[in-house]
Amino acid sequence: MLELFVPNIKNHYKPLLLRNSALLVYTVFIFLVNTYGGVFGISQVEASSITPNNVISLTNKERTKYGLSGLKSNSQLASAALAKANNMLSVQYWNHFGPNGETPWQFIKAAGYTYIYAGENLAKGFKSSEGVVEAWMASPTHRDNILSGNYRDIGVAVVNGQLLGDEVTLVVQMFGNQTNSVVPSPKPNVNGSQTESGQTLSIKITSPENNTILNDANVNLKGTVSKSTPYTVEISEKGVPVGAFESNDTNWEWDKQSDWSEGKHTVTVKLKNVKEASDSVVFRIDSTSPVLERFEAVSKGLDWKISGKVDDSNSTINIVSGDFNKSAVINESGEFTAEIPGSELKEKVTLIVSDTMGNTNEVDVTDYFTTENETTALGAIWNAVNNLYSKSTINGVFLGFILLLLIIEIITYWRKGLLMKHGGNIFTLGFWWLLLLVGVVNGFNGSIN
Repeated sequence: MLELFVPNIKNHYKPLLLRNSALLVYTVFIFLVNTYGGVFGISQVEASSITPNNVISLTNKERTKYGLSGLKSNSQLASAALAKANNMLSVQYWNHFGPNGETPWQFIKAAGYTYIYAGENLAKGFKSSEGVVEAWMASPTHRDNILSGNYRDIGVAVVNGQLLGDEVTLVVQMFGNQTNSVVPSPKPNVNGSQTESGQTLSIKITSPENNTILNDANVNLKGTVSKSTPYTVEISEKGVPVGAFESNDTNWEWDKQSDWSEGKHTVTVKLKNVKEASDSVVFRIDSTSPVLERFEAVSKGLDWKISGKVDDSNSTINIVSGDFNKSAVINESGEFTAEIPGSELKEKVTLIVSDTMGNTNEVDVTDYFTTENETTALGAIWNAVNNLYSKSTINGVFLGFILLLLIIEIITYWRKGLLMKHGGNIFTLGFWWLLLLVGVVNGFNGSIN
């Protein structure tokens, strides 16, 4: 048995599991697992950091780089994106337009979003939100959507499932604008007037705009001064100093280094030692998603009646199951109701609720539509076991096993004084293992559409 793992005189100091024939078997095995694993029932979906909020945040960062205003998260577009993703998995297609005449616009309209301008980006097979947005920005057509001044709202869905024989992570990004306004956020005006040589006489806050409501608590103050000579800016809130910085540029920006608290803020900026040079802005932070306080689903024959309550009566609510999408009616007290045909319910039912600032909360309400809790529990156990039987787990165990064999071989050669003699062989094996590792980690790129 030791001949399999440990170099010794019986195997001529070459473990059977590290011989060339064994390496060929390993290479073929890892190739089959990563390329055709879905055929054998091996899950191809790996853990990823892709979330709708991350994709939206990275998208808005790209827009900010080009002087464009950020897009507001919209629950109707989010539910439309989720319905589109579910439809692609159900009908099995990878395109903006489906084989049965499906279009992006039908999902947007079904979600109750009446648009003047609308667009869609798709991605699959990526492991991170950064990878998705970077790929979109590298593609001219997708980049045009992200940097378009036509859009004001955004909705993103991230769904795992089997598509065309592979287990993938689908990302659907939908854009919209319900108005005719397509003017991007104005760039700072740096052409201030100068009345005294060598001294900055005026300062202005350009962002955030006065009396605005923001859903990003990590907002920076931006502004201009009238002359680019060295100056010091002092920032205060309701008379209490909160920061200061020095600059000599006509454009300035101040990072609070922490989130602003929820609620109203009155902030003043002042040029040090220049009494008349100051400006103020009032803005409100609303970055809290609405809370689902109650939810019920009552069976009415083959159909269902849902009802519930949210803490914000100005919210919008959508129920999404597969490619079915329906808005719920909400009253001034936050109570809502809707009728759901039983024939439209699929394996998963999601409630998407969003406030006027686009803060979105997605709640899985699938369990409310089943009366067999035992089936749900068994399904959860099966999903947990199935997740262990995945491509990433097999890759990790396999590469770890080969690395262990290499370590045993190196230690054995070192103890017997054979390290220099077999150094070339160890280097070759190590390099082969490293190539295999790189192939596993980076060899399977996602695609966009």
